[in-house]
Amino acid sequence: MIMKNNNSSRNIQLLLIVSAITLLILFTGIAYYLRITTPREVSLPPDKEQQPALPADNVPEKNNPAPTVEVSPTAKVPPTPLSSDQLTRLSQNLKIFKSTENDKLNGIENDFVYYQAGQLSQGELKDYSRIIAIKSADGPSQPQVFVLATKDYQNYFLDDPDGKTTKYPEDDWQNPYNALDKNKITATKIFDTDLPKEINLNQNFSLYSEGFPTESVETSKIDKNGNTIYDTLLLTGFSSYQTLTSPFKNFTIYFKPYETDTAYFNELTQAEKEKVQLKQQYLLGETKVIVVNSVGLPMAYSLTTPGNIKNYNDRLAQSPDYVYPPNMGFTSSKIISQNNLQFYSDYETVIPGACAVISNSSVVNVNDNDLEQIGSVFNLPLYRLKNTSHPLYTLAFKNKMDYYEENPAWWDQINNGIKKPTFEEYVNANPLLFVKDYWQRWVTLGEFDIKLPGGCGKPVVYLYPKQPTSVSVKFQAPIQFTTDIPKYADFWQVMAYPNGSLLNLKPELTDCRQIDSLKKGSEYAQTACQKNTYPYLYWAGNINSKNYPTVDQGWVISKNDLATFLQSKLAEVGLNDKEKNDFISYWLPDMLAKNTPYYRISFLQTNDLNSLFPMQVSPSPDTTFRLFLDYSPLTGKPQKIPQPQTLDKLVRNGFTLVEWGGLKQP
Repeated sequence: MIMKNNNSSRNIQLLLIVSAITLLILFTGIAYYLRITTPREVSLPPDKEQQPALPADNVPEKNNPAPTVEVSPTAKVPPTPLSSDQLTRLSQNLKIFKSTENDKLNGIENDFVYYQAGQLSQGELKDYSRIIAIKSADGPSQPQVFVLATKDYQNYFLDDPDGKTTKYPEDDWQNPYNALDKNKITATKIFDTDLPKEINLNQNFSLYSEGFPTESVETSKIDKNGNTIYDTLLLTGFSSYQTLTSPFKNFTIYFKPYETDTAYFNELTQAEKEKVQLKQQYLLGETKVIVVNSVGLPMAYSLTTPGNIKNYNDRLAQSPDYVYPPNMGFTSSKIISQNNLQFYSDYETVIPGACAVISNSSVVNVNDNDLEQIGSVFNLPLYRLKNTSHPLYTLAFKNKMDYYEENPAWWDQINNGIKKPTFEEYVNANPLLFVKDYWQRWVTLGEFDIKLPGGCGKPVVYLYPKQPTSVSVKFQAPIQFTTDIPKYADFWQVMAYPNGSLLNLKPELTDCRQIDSLKKGSEYAQTACQKNTYPYLYWAGNINSKNYPTVDQGWVISKNDLATFLQSKLAEVGLNDKEKNDFISYWLPDMLAKNTPYYRISFLQTNDLNSLFPMQVSPSPDTTFRLFLDYSPLTGKPQKIPQPQTLDKLVRNGFTLVEWGGLKQP
């Protein structure tokens, strides 16, 4: 009996121990599963703030460049996480960035955003904290995001996988030392990463990095000129996204479903209503995805193919200035056709939007029975729609051709040498082609031969330096130009004067005979070209690589009040008389030509345009103000009136850049 009781006691103890271990594992798993990936804002722990600096022999000399340590990059995804912990926004100012004159002028010195993206758990930088440092757009450019590693939060290693610290001069905006304080950088390295530039999904599909996804968030802070300060944050909220199956246990992959603004649907014309309905029915979203690692750090990727990545790298080696990043697009020369079919030359984004033409392909809502195989591309079966009257064909055709109904002469100006097709001719040339992607979704590519007219309608750039200054202006995103006066040719180079007049320093590239002074918006240009002195830089066209932002605030204005409203708003934001008159003389007749009783009016502002079509201006302006008209003609006054926008105010201080433009409506 005693032996039996002892055994029972031991069994009970063993059972309790096993149960405790089981509960501990269960609670740990639940805690991990429920971990919130949205970064929390934290202060640095006291022990990290007080850690000793690196040994003296590891600290760079003040005036010498930091040494580069070569580490072989890897395109493979590590089988285990490279770092532990959770993405957290730091409340401290790490003072990694230089204090620029522009920052001092606007009273926002060292106002930057920092994240701790976990502690590295393997490799050469084991036990170092990974830091993401973000500098908001300086002028009309993109935000800069840097990856660093530190143990003491005083000295840092800089991730420089493309060798930009040695490839470009330090005063070049592409060199990290143009923005970072070199005295804080111990050395540059090529970090091991679990978010590599290229992720191979299988032999047919890869993901190619577009960079860290960011968003501009309005703060309560105001600079000393009275302008609102925006923080550039990592995109970490994915409640509106869908989760895709991930082949890697360390990754979560998100897909953003298609969204369309239907706030004014009832007031659209019947033709516009039909377009919106077809998009809602057939477009499911883009092939772009967001990959989030185990720490919560996000990276945007384009779905593409290994062949397209190879072609991209080959083109980049030949022309490093700018090459379209790889996506699912292809040329007809890559198609292996079962029959002698007719094709367009290029296939890229289907149903491109005016102004901002997205570079990623579209996931579409079609059934297998809707399609027939006609060949292959990149070893993938290639399909087309069986029904030549399918609504997707109608949508694609009207998306291109409706812009030419208003002014048929635009066709020859923009699509010179291409015969304007009928609907039947358009469909017979196979404008839409389909493949199944890695997730077995149908992806469609659309013909990219036919260009849209200037969806970004007459953006003009004024430059006002304090003294005569040679200024270069370069777009950081590819643009399909329909107008550029003077000729852009990789960048503009002008001598800018304090009164705003611009002397073109590359006059040999602009053929005055090619300028049509009868074309709306170009009336001044023939005389300006002959004198080689321009009032502003003028362009129109479509932007490749970015989505046009959703606008949900603004005003509904009656036709009779339109002129007064524009005059009032432009004066309110701070445009001078010339800028106001230039804006209104171009846009008011264009809007009134729609002949509708009401107009929904909104504006994209500096932060929106810095993201949509960033520019690099050298020397960098002290003040940048960008304004872009977005409007829709309405057949009636909507029941729900939008919330009025809060518009930034232009306070001219130092070298000032002013830009206005608008969305060209069909």
